[in-house]
Amino acid sequence: MDEVIEFVSDYDIDLLLIHETCLQPGHEPKIPNFTLYKNDRINYTNLRTTGGTCIYVKNSLNHHQLPTPQMTGIEATIVNLQVTENTKIAFASTYCKHSATFAINDLSKLLNIQPHVIVAGDFNAKHTSWHNTSNSARDINLNKHIKNRSDTKIIAPTEYTHLNTKNPANNTIIVFALYKNIRFRLPQ
Repeated sequence: MDEVIEFVSDYDIDLLLIHETCLQPGHEPKIPNFTLYKNDRINYTNLRTTGGTCIYVKNSLNHHQLPTPQMTGIEATIVNLQVTENTKIAFASTYCKHSATFAINDLSKLLNIQPHVIVAGDFNAKHTSWHNTSNSARDINLNKHIKNRSDTKIIAPTEYTHLNTKNPANNTIIVFALYKNIRFRLPQ
């Protein structure tokens, strides 16, 4: 946890979205001057935590947690941030199980939670549109859904987010963000 605290301090982070937290209920790692919101997943078959999402928000920001809609294929924690007097942005930290069928309906629920939304996390989806070397039916479906929404864009890193140590040729980018009705300029 010390490395996370150092990272937040060094980069002056206001919000920190984390997926696959594997946190136990009641275990709430602290970051000074931040509020933690989280949703844990417990595998009742073997009584261990897997998956899970959380968001840390700087206490000085005007924010509150939003209820997570009922979803079947996406885990999420959602926080609403008041960025100006008239503008709120909902931030969703997400995790999609690799084995789950990608639920476009779940994604639509998150993107439609309010007018301005950023959904970021591990989608376990790879597509050439976000710098991968191949596509699958699941990923093509997700990409098609994004392209059909004129209000929503994707931003993905150019470096791999999932490293396959046994076969580096299978390294992929599966962590990215979608943003709806948000205008900003990216650094060049």
